[in-house]
Amino acid sequence: MHENNIGTNLKQIRKTLCLTQQEFADKLNVSRSCVKHWENNETVPNAYMLRKMKEVFNISYEEIIDG
Repeated sequence: MHENNIGTNLKQIRKTLCLTQQEFADKLNVSRSCVKHWENNETVPNAYMLRKMKEVFNISYEEIIDG
């Protein structure tokens, strides 16, 4: 089984968009700490948050999940 890379993918997406963790968090109305936990693969975004990321950042689910 492959390790979950959603956090790594989110970090890459955030950096590609030239956003800090705080800016990324602000656009999603979550805390910076929440983004940090996602990026460190300590937690994963729920389905609602994945949909919101897709809409706010104009990215696909595949980009988030598969990189």
